[in-house]
Amino acid sequence: MMRDWLVAPAILLALVMATPALAGPPCWTQDAADSQLEFTGKQAGAPAHGRFRRFTVQACFDPDQAQGELEVEVDLDSLDTRNATRDATLRGPEFLDVSHYPRARYQASDFESLGGQHYRARGTLTLHGVSQPLAAPFTFRVDNDGRQAEARGTAALDRRDFDVGQGRWAGTRWVGAEVELSFSLKLVPASPP
Repeated sequence: MMRDWLVAPAILLALVMATPALAGPPCWTQDAADSQLEFTGKQAGAPAHGRFRRFTVQACFDPDQAQGELEVEVDLDSLDTRNATRDATLRGPEFLDVSHYPRARYQASDFESLGGQHYRARGTLTLHGVSQPLAAPFTFRVDNDGRQAEARGTAALDRRDFDVGQGRWAGTRWVGAEVELSFSLKLVPASPP
C-alpha cells in the first residue's frame, strides 16, 4: 500500500514533465539598421516626406493563426524631413510638442488574415496625449530557416484626430490633414515578453 502511494505521484509527475509546454507565437524585434518607419503628408499641396530614426518593435505573431501582440514605440524627437526648419516646427508646441509628448505608441492584439501573406492589424495609436483606433494592413513573411522575418505595410491617419496642428496650423490650407505612415521592418527573433 505504501508503494502505491509513492507510485501515483511519480506517474503524475512523469506525465506533467512529458507534456510539451504550450508554445506561444514566435517573438520578434526589429533589426534597427535595416528597418524604416516613414511618413508622408502634404505641405502647400505638395508631398512632404520624412522618417523616424529611432523606434522599437516588439511583436509576437503567428501568421498561420493571425494571432499575436504588437507594440511599437517611436521617439518623436528623431523625426527627420531633411529640412531643419521644418523639423523644428514639427517638433514644436504647435505640432508634436515633443517636450511634453516625446513618444508615440502603437499597440495591437487584433489581427485579421487577408489571404496569402497579407494581414490587417487593428490597434490603438497614442500620439500627442490622444489615443485613437488605427488599422494597418501589412505583409508578413518568415524566412525558411526561421531566423528572420519581414513586415511591410501602411496606415493612414488624420493628424487633427490627435490634436496635431495648433493655431495657424489647425486648418488644412498649408498642411494637409492626412498623414500616411509606411514601414519596412527586418525582424529577428526575440525573447517572449
